Amino acid sequence: MNLSYFEKMRYFLFRFIERGLFLLFNQKNAIMIEEYMVSFFPSLAKEYCLTRETVTSNEIQYLKTLRIENYEAIVIVGGGATPFTAIHWASLYPIPVVVLDKSKLAKEASEKLIRKLGFKNIKIINQYGEDYNGYKNCIIIISLYADNKEMILKKILENAGGKIVIFLRSFIDEQHDSLIKKWQIIDQNANFRTLVTVIN
Repeated sequence: MNLSYFEKMRYFLFRFIERGLFLLFNQKNAIMIEEYMVSFFPSLAKEYCLTRETVTSNEIQYLKTLRIENYEAIVIVGGGATPFTAIHWASLYPIPVVVLDKSKLAKEASEKLIRKLGFKNIKIINQYGEDYNGYKNCIIIISLYADNKEMILKKILENAGGKIVIFLRSFIDEQHDSLIKKWQIIDQNANFRTLVTVIN
């Protein structure tokens, strides 16, 4: 994104606030607080998205090796109050984006933001990821702070139809090899990593 001087100043102020939240709270809660802040002030969405671009960049590069038009939907488990991943993918590809979140408050906040930003191909559903039955011929992104990831993976394996790509964002100390053995690491730092697997 090209930024004006004013936008750059807002971006650095946003990063300063973000760092403060991370110092005051644990990382998961800091991210959630930040998302609610953006949902109530949609003008901050551009700055928020800039801070999150690197999270999806490696996923995008991986998907460029696949034929994205062969998938019927992108399903995001744990969208949060500011569903940046949904916004990012919806701006890149015309296929439907389905966002699942167990929080009714997060659903309402994210729907408000989606309406203000004018996206028509994003649907927000107030539902647990392990209860969803639409994991068929789609790209699935399980967010960093999604709960019960193993139960979600089990549900996907039980109900998957067609070709499935699963991106799993996890904390370094989380283990996810009890159900799926062949994970590929496409991004990793000191605290987080992104895993991917393809199910035919």
